[in-house]
Order: sequence, then C-alpha cells, then structure tokens
Amino acid sequence: MLLPLHNLLIHLQTNTSHIEQQLCAVLAGWPTDRAAATADITIKLQLADELPPLPAPTPIFTDGSDRILHVYQLDEDDAWLHFLDGGLVRVPLNGATTIDGVVTAGLLGVNGRLEDVLYTSLAPLLRRRGLFMVHAFAASKNGRCVLLVGPTQSGKTTTGLSLLLHGWQLLANDVVLLHKRDDDIYALPTPGTLGIRPTTFALLPQLHEKLAAINGRWSTPSPVSALLFPQILDEGEKTAVLPHHRAIALTQLMAESMDRWDTPTFTPHLTLLQQLCQQAATHQLHLGSNVDTIPAHIEQVIF
Repeated sequence: MLLPLHNLLIHLQTNTSHIEQQLCAVLAGWPTDRAAATADITIKLQLADELPPLPAPTPIFTDGSDRILHVYQLDEDDAWLHFLDGGLVRVPLNGATTIDGVVTAGLLGVNGRLEDVLYTSLAPLLRRRGLFMVHAFAASKNGRCVLLVGPTQSGKTTTGLSLLLHGWQLLANDVVLLHKRDDDIYALPTPGTLGIRPTTFALLPQLHEKLAAINGRWSTPSPVSALLFPQILDEGEKTAVLPHHRAIALTQLMAESMDRWDTPTFTPHLTLLQQLCQQAATHQLHLGSNVDTIPAHIEQVIF
C-alpha cells in the first residue's frame, strides 16, 4: 500500500491482511495507486506469534507516562522501539529509508495501538525531513487554525469535535504534522482514526447524526493562529479561555512533541516550537460542564 503524505510517498508492506486492514482504516482517503513512483520511506510491519529478542543493552529511554515504550540504541545508525504490549520496530537514524517492525496479535487487538506504532516509528524520519509531530487536535475556520494541545483525556477530542459541529474543518484528531512554510508554521492535514468515547457522545448529542459529514471535511494546510491547552474542570464550573504565558506553552509543547531520546533533532525541533509560540496566541482552556458554549468562547479570542 502506498501512502502520499504531503511531499513524501510511504510504502507500507505487511504479511497479513489484519495489519493492512487496520492501516487502511487509519489512512482512509489517503492511499494512492502510483505504483510506478519511488517511495521515500518504506515501512515493513510483520505479524508474528512473539517478538524477537530485545537488544542487549538497557534502554536509553523509557516513556515516563505509562512506561509502554522502551527505546534501545546500539549505535548512531538505528533505534529500536519496544512497545511493551507487543511491538518491536527498528528505525534508521542515518539517512536510510526502511523501517522494519514486528507486532503481535495482542497489540493488534487494542484499538488505536497500530496507529500509535505507525506514527511513533515514522516520527524520527519525518523530523529529518522538516515535518514535526505534536500530540494535538487541529482544526481551522476562515483561515485561522487552532491547536488543542495536551495529554490523553485532557478534553482535546471533545473540544475539537464541538468546533467541527460549528463549521470548523478537521486537520488532525490526535497527531498533527507541523511544517515551516513562507516563514510561518503550518498545520498539515494528518490522517488518523477518530476515537470517540461514550462520554463525548453524551456531551455532544448532535454528534451521532453529523459524525460522517464532519469526519470527511478536511481542511487545507493552515498557519497556526492559536494554541489552546485544555483542562477539564470540576462539575459545575464554567468554561473559560484565559491568557497563557508563552514560556509555559513552550514547555507543554515540548512535552507533547519532542522524543527526548532523539537528540540530533533537538535543535531544529525546538527552534520550530519556539517560532510557533511566537507566531500563535497562547491560551489556557478551562472546560466546564457547559460544553455547548466552547466554540463561542474559542471564536471570541481567535477572530
């Protein structure tokens, strides 16, 4: 399967229809039939009963949030990403273009995990090509793009979907690609599945009947106008958009964007995030129980 991702062509290879079906769902609307084209990046993901032996040294990095990712590095040429729920992927760091990985059935059985493996494995190669990922929901309206930045269960998806219900267009639902163009930082439409919890449907009753329409309404690349950092308040408190210090916004962006083990890309990545914090307005988004007012609060400070 060939995937056109903006200025890149990615070739995905696998030995089973299970992986192919899940990747097709993630990349729905993006595959191409340009069979004669030369791929920029090749990803080989194989299904196996068990993972190969781990590299001998101790990991150089362990994900502190849920400890589900360990990173090994034997030399400067490759990194080995070990996903504890069933994945081991070798990622080249020396200019090579082929990613090799093995996953188990246990990982495939968890919703969204193969997508996480795909983007986590792609990220180092994309950074070396000027494309930087951040954990955010992104949407645009009237030429203004907003990034909702924060960890899982911070309210990003509910907030983003409320914007889509009010005429905004989707750029990305969980991971968005950032690219410097014409001296501005742009958010690029980034494929991915739209995971919605039952509580979100309860908070947004219109979502059931309008989901198909808003999920297919992709925005064009847009310069980032605002960074919003959502935080869910206690029941009874009201939604509000408050000023946010740019330096604090930068530290939060770093936490949701930079892989701390990939040191060669620190300088260009940090430079892009610094410019982003200067380019965009920065706000805290306090999310109260009055979800229906979220778009109005955001549009009041964006437009």
